[in-house]
This record gives sequence, structure tokens and C-alpha cells, in this order.
Amino acid sequence: MPMKKNGPQPIRKIVLAHLDTGSNVTTVDKRLAVDLGLILVGGCTTHTAAGPIDANKYMVNITFPNTELKGFNLIVNDCVLHYDPHAETLNPEFFAMVIGRDIMEHWNIVWNGPSSTVIISD
Repeated sequence: MPMKKNGPQPIRKIVLAHLDTGSNVTTVDKRLAVDLGLILVGGCTTHTAAGPIDANKYMVNITFPNTELKGFNLIVNDCVLHYDPHAETLNPEFFAMVIGRDIMEHWNIVWNGPSSTVIISD
């Protein structure tokens, strides 16, 4: 979250994300990191299915507003995904995040295949 005069302010933006149980870390598209004004905390080399890449690391606060789910802080990496910041509608081909096990380990996450829905609980 970017810093404002009165401290961090939540930014709300709806994007599509891919749940990836094979990924250790959560990744955001480079353009989304810029759009959200994420706080850069360093860099790293990360390993992807396409091989190693250089990535920026950002501090984020993960929350689900208006729920009982406990939030937490997390460092995420960036990379180039299929995010289109100018798209007027959500398209499953243009996801902006890969949610890794670093987020999934905090909650019980159940995917219902027939309805293609996700249920998240503590």
C-alpha cells in the first residue's frame, strides 16, 4: 500500500488471480505493482517454469475486508504476466497474480470444480 499523509490507505482493485499450488511465492504482474504503488523492498532471482528471472520484491498487506479472515504482511515478487491494466472487463486469459503457497498456507482453501468457486476459511 502506498503511504499517504495519514498512513497507509487501502487500495481496492479487482483483478484475476491464478491459484498455483506448485508455486512457493506469490507473484504480481509488474504493471499491477506499479498501478498499486507497492513498496519496493529489494530484488531477487526467482525460478519460474521458463527458468530463472530477476524480480523486484514488494511488501504487501493481505486482507479480505468485511470477513473474519485474519490478514498478514507478505513479500511478493513481480514478473510479466498477462495483465491488461486497460481492459474494461475481466478476462480469464489476463490474470494479474499467481497466488502461491505462501498465501495459501494461512487459510483452508477449497476449490469446487463443478461450480468453479473458491471457499476460503481460517
